Amino acid sequence: MERRKVPMILLGLAAVWIVVSVMVTLYLPSLQKPNWIEVVDILAIVAALILVIIELELRLRAA
Repeated sequence: MERRKVPMILLGLAAVWIVVSVMVTLYLPSLQKPNWIEVVDILAIVAALILVIIELELRLRAA
């Protein structure tokens, strides 16, 4: 159980980052975001996709 907790926490953090980033982009378009934030956005999206794929694979294997 402990091994599966870490990917879920990381997935939650990635999801929170993506939601906050989208909200800031939508509601504060005049705010200039630094380039590194856009890089972290892309990394968060990629990490979330990878974690979802791993989770689905584990569930399919367990079934």
